[in-house]
Amino acid sequence: MILLTGSTGFTGSYILYELFKRKEKVLALKRYDSSFRQIEYVFRLMNNDRTITFDDYISYFKWADGDITDFLAMDNLLEGVDTIMHCAAFVSFSKAEKEKVLETNVKATANLVNSALVHGVKNFHFVSSIAALDRNSDNISDESMFPVNKKFLSTYSHSKYLSEMEVWRGYAEGLQGIIVNPGVILGPVLENHSIAQIVNLIRKGFRFYTDGANGYADVRDVASFFYELSADQKYYNERYVLVSENVSYKELFSMMAEALNIKAPNIKAGKKLAHLVAFFDRLRAAFTGRDSVITNEMLSLISSNFFYDNTKVRNATGREFIPVKQSVKDMVNLIRE
Repeated sequence: MILLTGSTGFTGSYILYELFKRKEKVLALKRYDSSFRQIEYVFRLMNNDRTITFDDYISYFKWADGDITDFLAMDNLLEGVDTIMHCAAFVSFSKAEKEKVLETNVKATANLVNSALVHGVKNFHFVSSIAALDRNSDNISDESMFPVNKKFLSTYSHSKYLSEMEVWRGYAEGLQGIIVNPGVILGPVLENHSIAQIVNLIRKGFRFYTDGANGYADVRDVASFFYELSADQKYYNERYVLVSENVSYKELFSMMAEALNIKAPNIKAGKKLAHLVAFFDRLRAAFTGRDSVITNEMLSLISSNFFYDNTKVRNATGREFIPVKQSVKDMVNLIRE
């Protein structure tokens, strides 16, 4: 039996469908108040067998309501579980949510590793992040780079590094598994997701871009690579960068605008202008009651140039990634629908 955390989230919902395709036995963990909207979205998108209904799909899995920060609840779930796929995480770049980020990402992972060791769980597979990697003097990262003197640009990136260290500790104490480090994840998603909000900003005429660059991966690739690597012990106790391409924010926003058939953002935002835009975004959030999209931590990230080497996973699997332009096109078209 596989315990999947984060099953109703963006990445988790695609991993859940991957496990369904492979006819794996799954105990899917969700929060008490979680909606099945993202899961249904993925099912409608990915399922080609019209004899299978969404109710059939939901009924295939065993479900558990719980909070991954609740140690006792998680501990009680592990009877009969031989594999944990841990992809639940809390993503925020807001200082006000620093403690929640650390508790959800670090403390909960440590507790889950401890419970796995106590209950004799054999395999522990983890969705980490490129944010957990160090980089060389050219700002290039690969799987061999563990932070030593790295200054983390956000609480989230620090939390993913600390979470990953808990998983490596678990491997040292007897667990086995794989760690994947996805780039910024793109692809078909519900309209309330942060990446969809950026698409909507550009749709509404957002004119700015920064000089930064980052690595990106399609969520469908993340799910399929994660399953393929987890299914073969020859890949175990290693980590793998899951990045399709390194793309500048100007290029990414231009791809989004092209898919929307509108003019691309064309005003380069220097430091002062970027902070002014962030200020007005916070005002917008205050008046509308919605979350701010552009925070100071986010500004630091999108003003930096980070590049990632995916050679290891391509050589290991013989596979290539969905191009970023295709991911953006699919994402924008489905958001518009």
